[in-house]
Amino acid sequence: MVTLRSWNPEIISLNGIENLTGTIPDSLYNLTNLKELYLYENLFEGSIKTEIGNLGELTHFSIYNNMFTGTLPSELGNCEKLGTYVIG
Repeated sequence: MVTLRSWNPEIISLNGIENLTGTIPDSLYNLTNLKELYLYENLFEGSIKTEIGNLGELTHFSIYNNMFTGTLPSELGNCEKLGTYVIG
């Protein structure tokens, strides 16, 4: 399990590693300075939580080629700076 307590980056790029599994850690949703989140081409599962709306600085969000289920929460609309998202 990844713990992100005292770390507050602007960019997280874990794309194409293809062996990352499990769900997105709850602590990720508290990274209020996060601008770019790239998690594509892995084996993440579960759903995107409503707390995604906490990431108000998010400009890029890419999660395609994973095993996520469900729909994107409406709280993603709270990310008003979000210009690019790839979810397919």
